[in-house]
Amino acid sequence: IDIDRNDFMSAKYNRTFAKQENIDLNNPFLNLYSKTEQVKMTREIIRKFDLLELDNMDYGFAVCAGLIAGIIDVTLVGTIKKGTDAEGLQKIVDNKFEDFVTNYANNHRIAKQKEKWKAAKVSPEEFKEKLKLAKQNKMSHKGAVQYLEDQFKVLYDASSHDEVEGLYPGNHHLASLGHNFSPLGLLVSIIDQLTGKGTFIEPNTGKLVRVVTNNKNNELSGNIVSQIIQATNNWFGHCMSDISGAKKSKGRGSGLPAPFATYLSTLKIGNFKLSNDKEVNVSELTRWMNQNGYDYRAFVTEMIPVIIYETLIRAYWFYKQYWYFNKTFKDSLPIANSRELSRLLLIGASTFSAIDTTHALIKSKLTNPGMPSGLGAFVMTVNKPGLLDLGFRSFQSLRLELTHRKTVYQVIDLDIKVEYERVISSDDVFG
Repeated sequence: IDIDRNDFMSAKYNRTFAKQENIDLNNPFLNLYSKTEQVKMTREIIRKFDLLELDNMDYGFAVCAGLIAGIIDVTLVGTIKKGTDAEGLQKIVDNKFEDFVTNYANNHRIAKQKEKWKAAKVSPEEFKEKLKLAKQNKMSHKGAVQYLEDQFKVLYDASSHDEVEGLYPGNHHLASLGHNFSPLGLLVSIIDQLTGKGTFIEPNTGKLVRVVTNNKNNELSGNIVSQIIQATNNWFGHCMSDISGAKKSKGRGSGLPAPFATYLSTLKIGNFKLSNDKEVNVSELTRWMNQNGYDYRAFVTEMIPVIIYETLIRAYWFYKQYWYFNKTFKDSLPIANSRELSRLLLIGASTFSAIDTTHALIKSKLTNPGMPSGLGAFVMTVNKPGLLDLGFRSFQSLRLELTHRKTVYQVIDLDIKVEYERVISSDDVFG
C-alpha cells in the first residue's frame, strides 16, 4: 500500500488505520488491574502530577455564570451617563452613595453632639430627649455634603491655582492626588496635610506639581502619630463629602475619580478619534470620560456584574469541593491559587467580556441624539473592571500553568533518578 509518510505519522490516520485493521490501541497493562485498582492508580497519578479534574458541568457552569453577568451588564448597566441621564444600576448605585454619605454625616453630627452633652453634664433624661430630637432632625443630602465640607477641610481642595496649568472646578478632583479614594490617595493626602502643600497633576501638561494653596486645613495637633490619625480621618471625611457630588452640583454631580483615572490622565500617548472626529490621546480621553460621568460611582456600578460571576463560580467551587469531594473547610475555600478554580474564573471572565465587548461595539455604531457614538460610546459602555479582571485571570492562569509544568518536569526527573539508582544498585533488576 502506497502511504504518504506524513499521513502515516498523523494520529488521526493511526486511529483510522487501527480501526480498519481491528487493532486495539488501549494500554494492555491496564487489563492486569481490577477496576478498583485502576481507579486508585488514576487518583494517584492525578494527585502526583496535580492534573485538572474539571468536567463538562464545571466548564458549563463557568460559562453560564459569565453569561448571566453579561446579560445583567447589557440590560441594567448599559452605557454610563452623566447628570440626570443616569439610569438602571448606575442610578441605584448613585442613590446608595447619597444615602451612605447622608447617614455618615448625620451619625458624625450626632456623635459630636453627644460629646458636647457629656461635657455639659446634662441629665440622663435630657440626654435621651436631645438624642431623640437629633435623630429625628436628619440632614438632607445637600445639607450632609455641606456639613462634611465644613467639618473636614483639606488644603489641597483647590478648584484653581495659578501654578497648576489647566486646573478648574470641573477637573480639580481628577487633578488632585489626595482626592483618590485609594491607599495611594490616602498616603498623598497625609503628606500634603503634614507639609502644608497640595499635590496635583497638571491637566494640560501631565506634570506632577506640589504647590501651597490658599485653602484651609483642619488643624493637626499632638505628636506625629496623632497627626497622622487626624489626617487620615480628615481625608476620609472629605472624600465622603465629594464622592457623591459637591454641594453646588446640579443633578448627579462630579464625584471622586475612578481608580487609575488620575494616573491615566498623565499619559500623553495614543491618537484616537471621538464621535466629533476630534483626535485625543489617553490623557484627554480619560478627562473626557470623567467629565461625562465616569467617576468612582460608575466604576462601582460596573463592578457589580463582575462580582456576580466571581461569586457564582466561587460558591459553586466551594460547594463541589466541600460537599461532593468531602474535603475540609480549609481545603474547600475558593482561593484562586488553585489551577482548577483559576481556569473556571478565566472562562467566566472571558464569557462576560465577550458579551460586554460585543455590546459596546454595537453601541459604538449607533447614533442617538445627545448621546456619544464611536469611541466615546465604546469606552462609556465597555466594562472596564471586567477587562481588568480578564487580564488578571489570564496572567494568573498562565503563571499557574507554567509553574505546574515546571513541577511536572521535576517529578518526572525525580522518578527517573530514583529508578536509575535502583537499577544501578540492584543485583536483580526485576527483583
